[in-house]
Amino acid sequence: YQRRVHGGLSVERKPTKTVLDIVDSIKQNIRTKAQQQGVNAALNELTVVSFKSQVVAGVIYYVKIQYSPSEYLHAKILSPLPFTRLPPQLQAIRIPVKDSDEIRFF
Repeated sequence: YQRRVHGGLSVERKPTKTVLDIVDSIKQNIRTKAQQQGVNAALNELTVVSFKSQVVAGVIYYVKIQYSPSEYLHAKILSPLPFTRLPPQLQAIRIPVKDSDEIRFF
């Protein structure tokens, strides 16, 4: 049994269709932000590896994404409450990270 703290991060999970769809909808924003942070790779392949979530006024997804055979990034994505009808928003990325790096707040 794992105790959950209100406002805390969930356990790390395999990607769901919802998370895959959200990442797909903001891939270009992820590429742009990575390039602004000095990544020279094209980031053509963005593969969701796992994620954690945090329930706030909507859901914040912390997503581990593989962008080359040995390179990863973490993306922080806000999915607003449905009644707002706002699209998911990329809030930040952490790059570079390793496959072994735990997803955490940032």
